[in-house]
Amino acid sequence: MRRLLIWLVIVAAGIGCFLLNWTVSNTATFTLSAADLAEWASLHPEARVASPPLMASLLLRLPAALIICLVVMQLRRQRVRGAVLIGIGLIAAISLLPPWEFFTQYSNDPNYRQQAALAAFILLFCIAVSVLRQDTSVFLEIGLALAAGISAVVGLGISQGLIRTFGIETGYGLGGIVAIAACFLLGAMLLREQVQSANG
Repeated sequence: MRRLLIWLVIVAAGIGCFLLNWTVSNTATFTLSAADLAEWASLHPEARVASPPLMASLLLRLPAALIICLVVMQLRRQRVRGAVLIGIGLIAAISLLPPWEFFTQYSNDPNYRQQAALAAFILLFCIAVSVLRQDTSVFLEIGLALAAGISAVVGLGISQGLIRTFGIETGYGLGGIVAIAACFLLGAMLLREQVQSANG
């Protein structure tokens, strides 16, 4: 039952990251999912000249990447074959790749480079997990879950600030709320499981 609850929370985080809107507005232009919001933030002049550049976009994309990593780590605990884990990483990496123009014309574009780096990170992480001879540390899973939640909170806050520079008011969408709550809940559940295991 406990493992089922963990999977349900991971699924909720995934739905929040991939399917639901993170900002809502009276206009469709600013009713955006995490991926669309990250893309919009990458076009903002302030984000381009910030140090480091495109921080909002990175923080908005990172939760989805970390959720995929958590899925792979949980599957590894259930003794799923390494080839399946690599396949998941490959599919996820392909879905996060920048447009084809990155490989032909715009290889210097920082937004496209960021997307390519995250795709490469996911693939390499999945390969690394698949070849391990023992399960990954629960503390690593806890850290990834909390990092995903913190990244979502900060990224959403920065992007909302960027939108307000245009004098447009937006609200927090269900996707961001669900993703943030699920990530922190997942971290708490994994921590509790680890404490109970240590005391058991």
